[in-house]
Amino acid sequence: KGAPPAKGGAKAQAKPQDTSRSRVEVNAKMSVRDFDLLKVVGKGSFGKVMQVRKKDTGAIYAMKVLKKQHLVARKQVGHTQTERKVLENIDHPFIVSLRFAFQTPEKLYMILDY
Repeated sequence: KGAPPAKGGAKAQAKPQDTSRSRVEVNAKMSVRDFDLLKVVGKGSFGKVMQVRKKDTGAIYAMKVLKKQHLVARKQVGHTQTERKVLENIDHPFIVSLRFAFQTPEKLYMILDY
């Protein structure tokens, strides 16, 4: 009865089941308000990365926030689209997985494993 225990310990068990070709949850209503911002963990040319807690589950993630105008001005739109596609589809122990993605008119948000 039920599935056998997952290999790889707690990390493997914490990952959601792959029920489609992508692990990214598509939710048109998701926004930054669905997360508690805990701390800034990095800053870069296009934005910043923050440690966040998803309010409804308590799960901890990294939120990468990119300013669209900076991406366009520096001709990084294609690279950013490729990054999203790669993170959405790759399953490797040394690369974080993309869990959620959404946007506002000014910013892109990628919610990644922390």
